[in-house]
Amino acid sequence: MNQAVAEMIVTIGTMCGWCIWLVTVWFFRKMSRRDAVITRQVPVEAQSLNDLRKNILRILAGQPQWRVLERADTVIKAIAMRAVMTITLSQAQSVTNCQIALDFRRIDRPFVLWMRLALFALAPLALLGIPELLRRFVVASPIPGVQWQAVQIVQIVHILWPPFVMYAMHTQIRAFIISLVDHMALMLEIGP
Repeated sequence: MNQAVAEMIVTIGTMCGWCIWLVTVWFFRKMSRRDAVITRQVPVEAQSLNDLRKNILRILAGQPQWRVLERADTVIKAIAMRAVMTITLSQAQSVTNCQIALDFRRIDRPFVLWMRLALFALAPLALLGIPELLRRFVVASPIPGVQWQAVQIVQIVHILWPPFVMYAMHTQIRAFIISLVDHMALMLEIGP
């Protein structure tokens, strides 16, 4: 392999790395713009606030993921995987209302922090440093066997895959917690 081919391999690999980095930045922006608090209104059959409260506590006791933090007369707070759920009960005339609010800030904050660190500190360092090291020591080498090491530019992928994993984990955790709340809302709609 000659020096021009080795330089071309390093350049193409670097450009591909920056393109993948841009995709991860897009995922990061999508993740960081998600709603921190999601609210659901649950239509409940005519029942007293006390009966509804007992029904909610029974449902939460049957789901081991939830840990009840607070049991007031009209407010119930529970936590699952660091997401805080606040259930507010109210009764106007003969209508019983149940509002469920999910607060994901305690989940979102660490994911956004670690993804920001990976994307804006580690990845640019690798995307600038690895190609520069390859150009200095591999491409500039007069030995053709050493120049073949220019294909090591693919090692950049080891720095670029963790943000995709973080995004997928964050998405799955949020979806799981939302499904728990949707299940509970369905149980409340069906009734005791």
